[in-house]
Amino acid sequence: MFSVRSVSASASASLDPIPDASRRDPIKDQLDSLIGDRRVLVFSGFSGLGYKDAASLDLKLNQLLDEASADHGAHNLMVVAGATSDGIGRVYELASKKGIATLGIVSEQARGQASRDCHHVVYVPDPQNTWQVLDEKGSSYMVEVARNGGTFYALGGGSVTLGELNEAKALGVKTQALPDFEPHPDQVARRRAKDPEFDPTPVRTAHYAGRSPQGARV
Repeated sequence: MFSVRSVSASASASLDPIPDASRRDPIKDQLDSLIGDRRVLVFSGFSGLGYKDAASLDLKLNQLLDEASADHGAHNLMVVAGATSDGIGRVYELASKKGIATLGIVSEQARGQASRDCHHVVYVPDPQNTWQVLDEKGSSYMVEVARNGGTFYALGGGSVTLGELNEAKALGVKTQALPDFEPHPDQVARRRAKDPEFDPTPVRTAHYAGRSPQGARV
């Protein structure tokens, strides 16, 4: 039985605001301690926008989790996402039912919103309210935890997911992008009412840039 543990690095991180290459990163230390020697599966995608086809999302998440469990054993895995249950956060319930440990890395803006199936939560200082989880050098903790043999999955996703996906690729992290997942149209309509130029699918837009809808170069 897993117990929920909430961890915040805001206090220790604020003691010395000046970047120092010799100083240990308290958030990274906490993540390393929680993950141990487990193989990390990072799931990124739509959160507040939800998904147009929730059934297809569940089907794909179950497939990916079952494949990883068959290859490595459920007890050797840790699923990482953004802590909340919205959208891609559905992975927490599915993983928990399979006996896979779960961890959330999320902005401090999300306090009180963590999924009940997220066993551990690490809150990252976010003074600019960007909802990104970056270290002092601007690197994503979501990518960092996947660097040691993990996998970064992008099931659709917005600009934050696209940035993390590109960072993971640049660092040689194993990635799997599934760009054709779409956000819920009602949520998209609400966003576009405020911003007509809003692109709800940056991961798909980037994936098909210079390609036909079938994926062939044009």
